[in-house]
Parts: sequence; C-alpha cells; structure tokens
Amino acid sequence: MPPGIPGEGSGAVLRFEKILVPVDFSATSRRALIGAAELARKLGGRLIVLHVIDTRGLEVAASEGFFEYVNVVGAMRGGASQELDAMLRACGAEELVERKLIEEGAPAGAIQRAAEDHQVDLIVMGTHGRTGVSRWLLGSVAEKTVRLAHCPVLVVKPLHGEEEETAAAGGD
Repeated sequence: MPPGIPGEGSGAVLRFEKILVPVDFSATSRRALIGAAELARKLGGRLIVLHVIDTRGLEVAASEGFFEYVNVVGAMRGGASQELDAMLRACGAEELVERKLIEEGAPAGAIQRAAEDHQVDLIVMGTHGRTGVSRWLLGSVAEKTVRLAHCPVLVVKPLHGEEEETAAAGGD
C-alpha cells in the first residue's frame, strides 16, 4: 500500500501520490514548491508543476491591433519554460516532476482543469495574502481554487515582507 495519511473512522487513507503545484515564480510559490517536494519525497509522490499565462487581457489588446497574440504568447511560453526549469533546479525538485505544464487562460480555471485532467490528490500553492480592496478587485486565485477543487488544497501564506515582492511579480 502506498504511503498516505490515515483518515478517521472507516480506515480511509488520504493518498498524495500526485501533487499539483501551480507556480507564478514568486517567493511564496517557490516556498510552496519546496514544501510540495518535501511532502512528495516523504510520501513517495510525484509533482505536476503548472504555470498559467493569464491571457484574459491579451485577447482584447491583440484584437485592437496592439500586437500579434500568437507571437506574444509564444514568447511568454518560452520565458516561462526556462524560468520553470530554473526554479525546479533551484528547489531541488527536478527528479520528482512527473509533468511540467504551461497553460493559458484564467489561473483558477486552468488550475482546476489541470487538477481534474491529471487526477491529482493534492494541490499545494502559494497565496499573496491580499486583503481589502485589492483582494476584491483582483480576486484570489487560491480562494477560488479551494472552492472549486475536488481534492485537498494546501495554501502557503507569504512570509512577512513577501507581499511586496509578490505584488511586483504580478501573481495571485
């Protein structure tokens, strides 16, 4: 029997064999990746690492003729792939990766689709800790993911001082 965490009552076991880790290259998502890698090592799991290119505003700008959508998104994909590889190396998680994904669209929806398509057992992700008006205006990818996910979600909160860095990175 694969390692897991015993459940209460009927002897059910939570298995974390496939762990989805959405990353936006912020310090908080790096900590989430490191934590997910540690968990995967201890429980014999594998990682599916996802980066989402948020294209919601790009379609409008491209339709107005500001740039060619395919070229811009292609360049973003290339940069994201290189940055994802570098992040995995820096976190020592390369050997645990079952699949690397780069998707386009709204982040929460892309995370939900990846979780379902790859039948993950756990999602480990960072949050930016926004509150008040900025959270209301920008929404919370982590909160939407918790509400929509079919599996447990472990949310890694920012350390003191990380909020400023992550806001500049343009994530959650």
